[in-house]
Amino acid sequence: MKQSLIKNVIMATAVLSLCFSASCQNAANNIETDTQIDDYEYSKNYVYEAEDLGYSTDDKNIIAGTCSPDSELHGLKISNANGFKNYLITPVEGNDEIDLISLKSERGVTYNYLTCDGENNFYTVRTYENSHTNGPSREIVKVNKSGEVWSSPVVAEDSDYDFDGFVFSSKVGLVTVSQGGYSVYDKDTGKGRHAIDRSSSSAFFPPKIYSLRDNRILISEPDEDLNYHMYEPDFKEGSFGTMVNLPDEIDPGQGMCPGKSHDFFTHINGVIYCFNTGDTDITPVCDFYMSNIMIDYVNRIFEVDDWNLEIFAGLFGKPDTLLRLTKVDPSDVADKKIITIATTYNDYDLRRSIIDFNSSNDEYKI
Repeated sequence: MKQSLIKNVIMATAVLSLCFSASCQNAANNIETDTQIDDYEYSKNYVYEAEDLGYSTDDKNIIAGTCSPDSELHGLKISNANGFKNYLITPVEGNDEIDLISLKSERGVTYNYLTCDGENNFYTVRTYENSHTNGPSREIVKVNKSGEVWSSPVVAEDSDYDFDGFVFSSKVGLVTVSQGGYSVYDKDTGKGRHAIDRSSSSAFFPPKIYSLRDNRILISEPDEDLNYHMYEPDFKEGSFGTMVNLPDEIDPGQGMCPGKSHDFFTHINGVIYCFNTGDTDITPVCDFYMSNIMIDYVNRIFEVDDWNLEIFAGLFGKPDTLLRLTKVDPSDVADKKIITIATTYNDYDLRRSIIDFNSSNDEYKI
């Protein structure tokens, strides 16, 4: 009888998600103490509170790049003014009138990408119409609060391509990647050189590049079968270098964000995990279901300090919204028993029903 009740919950959920809340409530009301509910799967350590920081990307207010030189997230903001786009670098939560770094903004000039070196310097890419080449030209710009430090044209191998990555390392310098390959720019002079060729030019399987907390540069590249592998490149030898081992749960081609306490943070099926290169397992950090947070996807993860995060996340076509995730003290989390169910599809209505059930039920959590 008890096993049948659980199976009924599973079937009702999978087939008729609109009836989900009622089915779950009935199951919870009828489950007896010896029903197979795994209390150990629930951890209070994964519960967070989400705060909307009041910033969303939309047609009038766009962030074209982000970086975090300290505990404060900075963004390359774009707004429309005076008939052309206006560009500035500022803390995303800061006061634009006090903390901003204005960039040269005029008709025909655009900026994209942003990275920083932790010494109050920022790097971005400027594109402008060049009357001598009858087409657009691009240059990398270093800027701080005192103004523009230098600008340097992109190397010839990158001139016909958009960048797929743009990171800074104190060990290497500014590193870019495009379909043309990897290039390195000196942080003091801006002088660039082409460093590594690429064999893959698939626009649907772009390379990925990361600058880690220890200033290592790691790259993810697709092979001829379009399976990604992660490497620590050798820029002096001009090669991909040595392959990097990752936990089995991690695909080197998936989205990952460097952290401060761990090498990487990533989002998988409603849970944010962290891990280091060479690890065999990933560590759960924030479980959105356990936290009653409704999230459809996560674009960027920033570690503000140990275990506290800021994320750009969205839901069903809505603009990306900046959220602060603050870890809840486990002693403040109520004890609940866990119901684990299986579904054939995990759509919006189903996830919304799970969150509503978990929020309203004092004894059980799905």
